[in-house]
Formats: sequence, C-alpha cells, structure tokens
Amino acid sequence: SQREIEVLRLICEDCSNKEIANILSISESTVKRHIESLLRKTGKVGRAGLVAHAMIGGWINPEI
Repeated sequence: SQREIEVLRLICEDCSNKEIANILSISESTVKRHIESLLRKTGKVGRAGLVAHAMIGGWINPEI
C-alpha cells in the first residue's frame, strides 16, 4: 500500500517506529503492523532486510 511505502522510506532514513508514527500521525502499533506486512510481502527478516530490498528494487536512491 502507499502507506507501507511511506513507512519503508522512513525506515530507510533510519527513523524509529516512534519517529515514523509521529511523522505520519499514526500510532506505533499501526507502524508495527505496516512493518509486519512489509516483512511478510517481501519475505525479508528485519529492518535491514527491508532496506536492502528497497535499495535493490530501486525504491530508494542511496546517497553514497
């Protein structure tokens, strides 16, 4: 979903769940649900796996 993509981009910016919740004006439990959904959809384990998936898939443009 669009919201999951927003959460993923914020994860890639190294935001905590609390920071993501504040930025998107949602609860931390909603952030956790979005992350769980992303992990399920991608088959990745943990935030690092999501970041790697986003980089490989071209979802984010890493600054080198």
